[in-house]
Amino acid sequence: MGNVLNDKELIKAYLKHKGISKNYFCSSLGFSHAFLDSGKTLSVENLRAILEHEEYDDFNLEAFIKKQPGELLKPQGQLSENVVNHSFIYETMEELPSLQQDNAGEAERKRLVELLKLALRKLSTLSEDYTKLYSYLSKDANKKNSEKA
Repeated sequence: MGNVLNDKELIKAYLKHKGISKNYFCSSLGFSHAFLDSGKTLSVENLRAILEHEEYDDFNLEAFIKKQPGELLKPQGQLSENVVNHSFIYETMEELPSLQQDNAGEAERKRLVELLKLALRKLSTLSEDYTKLYSYLSKDANKKNSEKA
């Protein structure tokens, strides 16, 4: 098998495909400018920040996990499910004040309650996805640590 890239090398490959500088990427996520040049792995929190940032909705998580640098950029028009879910949830939250107004009709209240239920289901799904990802990354890290020993 060829030379397998580490996590941060994969992110650099993604940035190269997108034509984005490392400094811009790090700044947009609130990371230190040296973030991509130190260490080899990403924490779950760092990966979550990338996945949740709408500018990086074309980041292909599956290709990242499988270490496929040529496929890190999703085809155009294929939005990240996480970004779609988060956008929906935020839009629903913005409608909450109208639910609390006395003049909101019963139909409007029911509609917003249903939207909130749907948003909660989507949040639950996202939580499960992050748990699976954390489990996968933890197993991978433990495997690497045991190989070093």
